[in-house]
Amino acid sequence: MNSFYLLINIVTTSLLIDLWDLNDEAVHKLCTLLNQRGAWRRLGPKFGILKEDLDTFSSHEDEVISPMEALVDYLRGDQPELTVKKFIEAVYSIDRRDVVRKCFSGW
Repeated sequence: MNSFYLLINIVTTSLLIDLWDLNDEAVHKLCTLLNQRGAWRRLGPKFGILKEDLDTFSSHEDEVISPMEALVDYLRGDQPELTVKKFIEAVYSIDRRDVVRKCFSGW
């Protein structure tokens, strides 16, 4: 059994909460880490977001809101039932296990 599924099994109850139930500091940390190396661009399609829509998020790079924060805002409206588990699965699928370790290691 790989470490991802072991992690999921250990913390299943916590992972079934909605992503939006995380505190603002946790969401900000996720956004900061996922802005690095263009991870937000690879993450968007995992949630069915089209390239054309992702391109609009990159226009936020010069503004107060980062592209990943724009993606989170979009997901909050488009997928209000998104669970932490589903989000972690998507982050794993783009090979950003470091983000999971840094943000969810205490679960």
